[in-house]
Order: sequence, then structure tokens, then C-alpha cells
Amino acid sequence: MVRQAPISLEALKLKLISSSSKPASASDPLLTKDGIHYLLKALVYADNSFSTEIENVLVKAGALAIPELVKSLATAHINVRSTAAMALIRMGIDAEEAILQAYPKYSRKAATRWVFEFVMQELGLKIPHRTPEFDSPVLPLEKVG
Repeated sequence: MVRQAPISLEALKLKLISSSSKPASASDPLLTKDGIHYLLKALVYADNSFSTEIENVLVKAGALAIPELVKSLATAHINVRSTAAMALIRMGIDAEEAILQAYPKYSRKAATRWVFEFVMQELGLKIPHRTPEFDSPVLPLEKVG
């Protein structure tokens, strides 16, 4: 199923520019689950300045954005991943529980584990201990008797 964007990318840029000095309102279409999803998708095409504006809106969205931001830490697109990480760090204590809960799922791959560990370190969280077999891609063989 393809989601239709709530607003166009250009309209999003104009909205961010015009509302950057105003406080966020509950009626803002960007502060909805679909709006947050769209903002994260827009990061794929965003330059540094636009990424910063999107990050600010995601931080304003607070708890509503946290689940999508945590999932975005595992994306392959570097701008999406880094913006999600910085937004979660800026959210601080509000994001801690979601990150700790997602860590076991997303830390199985070294490519995503380091991002989660970076965010946890920045938040001052203790990184959970991993066993050697946790990191091993090789499955143990059964003893043949």
C-alpha cells in the first residue's frame, strides 16, 4: 500500500520555514503519525539545512515521533539514520526506554548496533552486555555421537 504524502515536499519546506519561530500546535499535520513518517521519508532528499528543520519538527513532536525515529536508526540511508539519532539524543530521557527496548532486536547486526550504542552513550545509558554467540553469525554444530 502506498501512502499519499499529506503535503508536497515544496509545501513542507515552506511550512517549516514559515513556522520555525511559532510553537507547534496539535492541529499541525506534521505532528501526526503520517506526518512524521513523511518527514522521515523527506530526509532521503533533504540537504543539510532542510534536514535540520525536519529534525527540529521531529523533536517538537516528542513521544509521537520516538517509535519511528527508533526504527529509522536501522535504515541504510545515512541522512535518515543520523537525523533520527540526533533527534533522539535531543529528546533525552523521553527516548531512553524505547531505545533500550529496541536494542536487542536491532543490535544483532553490527551495521545497526553501533548507531544504537552511539545514541545510548550520548544519553548516558549503560550498553547491555552481549554474549560471544550473540555476535557470531555461525550457528553451533550439534555433537555427533
